[in-house]
Amino acid sequence: MNLSRSVPQLSIVIVAYKSRDEIGPCLASLPSALDGRPVEIIVVDNSPGDGAGDLIRARFPGVDYVPAEKNLGFGRANNLGYARSSGECVLFLNPDTICNEAALAHCAGRVRAERDIGLISPKLVLADGGMDPACRRSLPTLWDGFCRASGLAAAFPRTRLFAGYNLTWRPDDGTYDVGAINGAFMLARRDVLAKTGLFDERFFMYGDDLDLCVRVARAGYRIVYDGRVQITHL
Repeated sequence: MNLSRSVPQLSIVIVAYKSRDEIGPCLASLPSALDGRPVEIIVVDNSPGDGAGDLIRARFPGVDYVPAEKNLGFGRANNLGYARSSGECVLFLNPDTICNEAALAHCAGRVRAERDIGLISPKLVLADGGMDPACRRSLPTLWDGFCRASGLAAAFPRTRLFAGYNLTWRPDDGTYDVGAINGAFMLARRDVLAKTGLFDERFFMYGDDLDLCVRVARAGYRIVYDGRVQITHL
């Protein structure tokens, strides 16, 4: 694929909501370029007036800051940010994350090289150092839900029969296909999203990330977890 070096390799769409204390460290952790091509950052603010916009304008003038007229919800705001983006790859990222160039370059590099990957996530690590289990999930079944709700999954986290919901029986530092990843970090090529569609705006919040994973998989693409690189999810 011959792309002008002026076209961003990666567009990062962040939906903020009362994120005044989180958005600064998040934006500061993002690189301005990958492989010599620019990184484009769009912040859609679902709660303008809380001070996040003033901070972004003052400290991060290169960010495309979009104050919403009202709280649009997660999916609709992400779709608005996507419509303003132009990158070869698009990352939907939560504001309560701390990223690093290595993880972004690795994930973007994989989806560009492996054309059958539809969505990818690195390992998400919580503030206490533990893993955020939602970054790799199966498509939940009634059995998986029962095991999670009853405590069987927590009691036997390394047993495949009981630990299917968050796939805790699989290695944290490995890479493999999964049923779904977390909306806190979802990276895809633009051509994949053009084929599958974006977030279903009938979901105001929660479930929309799982729905997108289902549609990407049904379109014939892989959903990949890559625990060899990681970011922090506060």
